[in-house]
Amino acid sequence: MQYNLPEDYYNTFTQKALSLTRDAANDLAKRTILPDHLIWVVVGDMSKVEAGIRELNLGEVHKIDADGNPVQ
Repeated sequence: MQYNLPEDYYNTFTQKALSLTRDAANDLAKRTILPDHLIWVVVGDMSKVEAGIRELNLGEVHKIDADGNPVQ
């Protein structure tokens, strides 16, 4: 198996996910989500959202077009 998952992983995943408590989900998130490695992608009318995004001061802002090319 590619990821060393148990044979019944996909058959039992939904039930296991639905049975998670809020605390268990938060504990899991704290171990797997790395805030310093997040990338935010914001799509919208730049004239309406750019100032607010920059005010959040979350890091460097890169503007790209629909093809992923940098926009000045």
